[in-house]
Amino acid sequence: MSLGTSLSEKLVSTKKKRMPIIATNPGFQIVATMSDIENSNGWEGETGRIDAKMLRRHLSDLTQPVYYCVGSGGFVSAMTEKLFSTGVEKSRILSEQFGG
Repeated sequence: MSLGTSLSEKLVSTKKKRMPIIATNPGFQIVATMSDIENSNGWEGETGRIDAKMLRRHLSDLTQPVYYCVGSGGFVSAMTEKLFSTGVEKSRILSEQFGG
């Protein structure tokens, strides 16, 4: 599963189209969340920041998936801490940071 946050619907749509893993792996699921809901033009998906409550809406056991946290250093650090706080082991969290 991939959970990602974005400020624009266009960016979310573009990211989904560029992820061939979705088409080739039926076990892969992407869930996008819009953090800037005021400018979302009727977005009907998840909103707000990713937290344990949002993860539980999409996963029955938070400790089983392998998580890929990619983004700014602040985002990756915050997500890693949130995952640790729910009991996810460090070995199940892969991350990559970039500026921004």
